[in-house]
Amino acid sequence: MEKPKHSRKPLTKVSLSHTKDVSRFDVPCTAWLTTLLLCLIQTIAYAQQETFDRANQAFEAKAFDQALEQYLEMIAKDPPNPAVHYNCGSAYFRQGMTGQAIYHLLMARALDPLDPDTEANLRFVRETAGLPSQGLLSKGSIWTRLMTLNQWAVICLFPFWTACLLKGAAMIMTDPPRLWSRWIRLSTWMTPPSLLLLIFLVTHTQATQLGVVLEEGVSLHASPFEDSKTLQPLKAGQEILLKEKKDDWQRIQTGDGSSGWLTLKSFASIPLR
Repeated sequence: MEKPKHSRKPLTKVSLSHTKDVSRFDVPCTAWLTTLLLCLIQTIAYAQQETFDRANQAFEAKAFDQALEQYLEMIAKDPPNPAVHYNCGSAYFRQGMTGQAIYHLLMARALDPLDPDTEANLRFVRETAGLPSQGLLSKGSIWTRLMTLNQWAVICLFPFWTACLLKGAAMIMTDPPRLWSRWIRLSTWMTPPSLLLLIFLVTHTQATQLGVVLEEGVSLHASPFEDSKTLQPLKAGQEILLKEKKDDWQRIQTGDGSSGWLTLKSFASIPLR
C-alpha cells in the first residue's frame, strides 16, 4: 500500500466571472460581495485542506482510528473527492477491514476512473484478501464510466437536437445556406446510432451497478426472507452486481454467476453517476 495522497487534486476549484455592465453605485456592492464570497470559499477550502492534512499526518503516524475519523468526517460533509476516499480505503486496509477498504477504493475509482494508483491498490487489496484481482467490471465497463450518464446523454443527443434546430431554421428562413443541407443530412444520419449508444450505456450501467460485501459471515439467501435457505457464504470485500430490490433485500449476482438475496445492511453500493 502506498502512503496517503496529500494534494493529488485540489479540494475546491473556483471560477468566477463578471461581465455585466453595472452602474457606479453597483460596483462597490458587487466588489464587496465578490470579496466576501471569495473569502468565504477560501476559508472553507482552507478548513477542508487542514482537516485532510491532519488526517494524513495521523495516517503516517499509524494512528489509523484518528485518520479514519477525519476522513469519514470529510466524506460526510464535503463534496465527493477521490483522494479522500483513496486514503480512507488505505486506512481501512491497515485496520484489516477489507470490505470497507475495497468499498472506498471503488468509490475513488468511480470519481476518477483513470487513476493508476487506485487501480493498483485495488488489485493489491483484492489479492491480499484472496479475491479476484480484476474485480467484476471489465476495462470496457470502466471506460463507459468516464463520464456521468447526463454527460453521455448530452453528447449522444447532440446530433438529434442539431438536426431539429437546423430543419426548423431552414423552414423559417427563405434562403437558408447551402451548407445547412449537408449538416442536416449528417446529423440525421448520426441520430439513430447515437440514440442506440445512449440506450446501451444506460442499460449497461444499470445492469453492472456494483456493491461490496462489508463484513465476514454474510450468506447468500435463496429468497428475501431471514428463514430462507442459505446458498453460500460471501467474503468481506467481495464485489457483487446489484439486481432487483424488494423491501429490505436485494437480489445480487456474484462473479461466478451465482444469484441470491442479501439484506441491504450487509453490503454497500457504488452509486451510479
